[in-house]
Amino acid sequence: MNSLQKRFSTVNRPSPTDTTKPTMILDTNTVLDVFVFSKDPLLEPLRSAVRSRAIDVITVDACVTELQHVLKLDKVPASPEVRERAALEFAEYVRVMEMPVKTQPVPKCADRDDQVFIDLAVGVGATWLLSRDKKVLKLRKRFAKLELPTLIMHPLEWCASVGETV
Repeated sequence: MNSLQKRFSTVNRPSPTDTTKPTMILDTNTVLDVFVFSKDPLLEPLRSAVRSRAIDVITVDACVTELQHVLKLDKVPASPEVRERAALEFAEYVRVMEMPVKTQPVPKCADRDDQVFIDLAVGVGATWLLSRDKKVLKLRKRFAKLELPTLIMHPLEWCASVGETV
């Protein structure tokens, strides 16, 4: 077991009702944007909100596993040290929990790999789901039609419209 697996295995796993802060789900590419490619000044409001713990960032084991897999891929242009540091930093600020039991209809994402983020956002009633994925962003209207509380936003959109107020 590597240090990242150890860190995630020891994370507190409280229920989604244990917080009064706004909740956020970050898809894998957003995690990479914030923690691996962390020099983009346009994402600073998001990094600041996460690091100050002004928002409750939530994930599940399946998302952690995907992140670990992606960080091992050669297509991620970062050194092994940067990847490890980024993963450990993400582990520091995220709350890993069990996937909530479905109690309502959940919109289906055209990309099955992203369905876990949709299920989690609906299951916890997250305030925001941040993604750059067009198939995820396409679900905004469906969420509104179903009156789901989660706002699906591009990370840069969140930073420009919400980030400064959190």
